[in-house]
Amino acid sequence: MKACLTGFEKTGKTTLFKAITGIDVPINLGQTPENMIHEGVAIVEDQRITKLSAMFNPRKTTYATIKYVDLPGISKNDQQRNQKIFENIKDAEVLIHVIRAFNDSATIHPFGEIDIERDIKSFESELLLFDYLLVEKRIERITNNLKRGLKENQKELELFQKMKEYLENEKPLRTFSFSPEEAKILLPYKFISIKPIIHVINHGEEGLEQLQNRVNFLSNSFNDSNNSSIISLCANLEKEISELPSEERRDFLKELNIVEPASNILVKESYKLLGFISFFTVGEDEVRAWTIKKGMTAKEAGGRIHSDIEKGFIRAEVISYKDFIEAGSLKSAKEKGLLRLEGKTYIVEDGDIMNFRFNV
Repeated sequence: MKACLTGFEKTGKTTLFKAITGIDVPINLGQTPENMIHEGVAIVEDQRITKLSAMFNPRKTTYATIKYVDLPGISKNDQQRNQKIFENIKDAEVLIHVIRAFNDSATIHPFGEIDIERDIKSFESELLLFDYLLVEKRIERITNNLKRGLKENQKELELFQKMKEYLENEKPLRTFSFSPEEAKILLPYKFISIKPIIHVINHGEEGLEQLQNRVNFLSNSFNDSNNSSIISLCANLEKEISELPSEERRDFLKELNIVEPASNILVKESYKLLGFISFFTVGEDEVRAWTIKKGMTAKEAGGRIHSDIEKGFIRAEVISYKDFIEAGSLKSAKEKGLLRLEGKTYIVEDGDIMNFRFNV
């Protein structure tokens, strides 16, 4: 999975990137070049994998991972530069929009003062503008081709005209109800306001209690069909926590009354918005988590491991994580009849432990 950290300049975006990836990159408080991009991979911590690894003691334990990309901050008065930055968002599966809610006299907010609602709306407007220009350009090309007598997809033209009107009404494409046929038409195109988005309010170390009511209000105001969410955190504090030895982090989190670190929160929100779940493969060689879309079949899930499994799929041995833990071992699970055989149309559940039978 690929997630892009984006937003206006001087929001603490790179500090958050450091906290969730552990990669130390320089922070430039001036305007950074639009091609200055930082990339890092973070492990998706899953206590189920940790537990399974302890039980099987494999040679290798593999957690799921997320690739985070920290983009340069966009500017309020430089559309050309912003468009170049947004080109890097096209391949992301989820956007993480960092919003500044902390005061710092040494680093002035680009808009002069803190206003979370204004920043969310302004950022959304930039996304809409990017997509609007893309739609407008495509409509113009189709129209010109039709005038020249070239064959064009009339349904595509009609769809893009509807999308143009939708964007003109300042609505992101993530809230547009695309039919299956329309979604197929859009496959070659990479719009950015269509992507799920997590708005991250980056507050100061002392500002959470006063901010919470505002966060709740904004969550209701900007709720758009489960394709976006709003969370709050302190990037500076999260960075400090990430730099502590692992054995000290839990006590520090408890002392600060923080339920879990930012990396875990962002993973959960990303999985929820994208409809992702995990299934596991276990054995002496490796215990591993695999990320798939909710609703995928056993045959499709096998394809995530290797295309040969999907092509030659026969059956899948399946047991839920809960049932396996209660049984205590695969042998015990078999004796109790908890390990079952499922066919290619079986819909994989989150936490399923699977072993695939296939022939190629």
